Amino acid sequence: MFLPDGRVRTHDIGYFDDDGYLYILGRADDIITLSSGRNVLVRPLEERLREHPDVHECVLYGTGRPFLTAIVSPATPAVNETGLKRHLDEMNRTALPEQQIRGLVVATEPFSIENELLTSQFKPKRREIHRRYAQQIDSRYQRDHAG
Repeated sequence: MFLPDGRVRTHDIGYFDDDGYLYILGRADDIITLSSGRNVLVRPLEERLREHPDVHECVLYGTGRPFLTAIVSPATPAVNETGLKRHLDEMNRTALPEQQIRGLVVATEPFSIENELLTSQFKPKRREIHRRYAQQIDSRYQRDHAG
């Protein structure tokens, strides 16, 4: 969108380094604000999670919640949840507290265009995934609150 002063609003998040080079970190809609008020850029975390061989695609959830939960689209019919949890533990060891993924939901089927969980450009439809798996997501937060 072009602004009256000639600038262009792209909704990208980035910064200029000391030499004037622009670095794009992600998009504004890739930010989750936790109940603590901390903002988390989720794209790099999702990319790291996708490095696990059982993860085809994933999205993070946590707006207004105390921690992040990953919704994982399985790459294989038999996901090794123990290995996946180990991968999350490894990620969490080096992450800031607000970047730690403490909830995990493995989707019942891979995200696809046919089940309307991917766009025609093969990008996850975050809102639809969150809506479809809301009950499982909520149970992760209830379990944490009870313990």
